[in-house]
Amino acid sequence: MFDTAGGEIACYKTGVSTTFTTSDYRHTHPRFRDIVEGFIKLNKIVVSEGLLSKGADMQYSTVFIDPAMVDSFINYHAAVAKLEIFKRFEIPSFS
Repeated sequence: MFDTAGGEIACYKTGVSTTFTTSDYRHTHPRFRDIVEGFIKLNKIVVSEGLLSKGADMQYSTVFIDPAMVDSFINYHAAVAKLEIFKRFEIPSFS
């Protein structure tokens, strides 16, 4: 996206130009939690520990163990998620 746009894209919220390294790609609608709940309901999934990877040290996310379910969720997410570019909030340095 950034290459196509010449290296900068306007922030969805502020309109300020941002680059790949100074931005985040975030959900705007629906919330990620709502996407997950919709996927569970649509596929009539009974959530259990056996569906998900076991936690590990410094693990950021939990994933489905079944590769077919992973692909199904990726496709569902792509169909329903609206994502936008946001400029990262910069914390001022006090040094």
